[in-house]
Amino acid sequence: MKDKKFSLKSVIDESVAGFHGVSKKIILASVIQYMTFLLTYLLTKSLLVSFVVYSLFLPTQVKFLIQAKTESVESAFKVQKNLGTNLLISMFFTLAFGVSALILIFPAVIFFANYALVFDVAGREQLGVFESFKKAREEVKGYRGKMALICLIFFLILLLFVGLGMLLMWSFSLFIPALNINSNFIWSFLKIPMFYYVGMFVGASAFLIFVFPLELLCVSNIRVAIKADKEFSESVENEISEYQKNQDESHKRETEEIEKEAETNTTNDDGAGDNPSDYIF
Repeated sequence: MKDKKFSLKSVIDESVAGFHGVSKKIILASVIQYMTFLLTYLLTKSLLVSFVVYSLFLPTQVKFLIQAKTESVESAFKVQKNLGTNLLISMFFTLAFGVSALILIFPAVIFFANYALVFDVAGREQLGVFESFKKAREEVKGYRGKMALICLIFFLILLLFVGLGMLLMWSFSLFIPALNINSNFIWSFLKIPMFYYVGMFVGASAFLIFVFPLELLCVSNIRVAIKADKEFSESVENEISEYQKNQDESHKRETEEIEKEAETNTTNDDGAGDNPSDYIF
């Protein structure tokens, strides 16, 4: 992506290519992280706490995904000196994004567009909580539309996985009567056949294991692409500025030559007027 204009397609293509040869290693790390999330939920019965624990190691997982060809799976779960910072970032991001998603999807997309780089910033740089969020917001300035688009793309993929999970569980319900029992497992005010809940769980789980690592890598590569695009834009602006400067200097030299030539012609004309031979008839 160096010396090229920003392209979301090239970012996604590069991220997919990053899985070649290391997909088993990445999926294994993703499964371990997901099992940690699932175990936390079984112990605490709290989705919020589970997602905080899940996202606690996102900064180290981002570093692992970037260097997956040389790093071991264990590196995705290394406890670093800035564990407390990662925990606070994880808690704030999960809470803010979750509340935004519950209110409406668009506030969640806007929040993602502004702060999605925070885990990549926290994983690569030793910054505090507020400094990480501030830097993440500054780096996407001028590119929030691209970040929102990548969020919507993966949100649609999540919906597709959930839909396929529901369809799969519905087909199973034809043979497993327990899946047709009405339940208020999530929405206490609404009774829905159990296969809907199981389908949502299966689809979301598949997304977290197989697709979410790709989203993390895409976000990290977007940061690299943004930096390259800014350097590209600066080089183009410098070239234009240099060209304009050369044009101005050339125009200035031409103007000076014309003025000098005009002064010479004026001097010659004045001298010609004082020639005594001009008065001889």
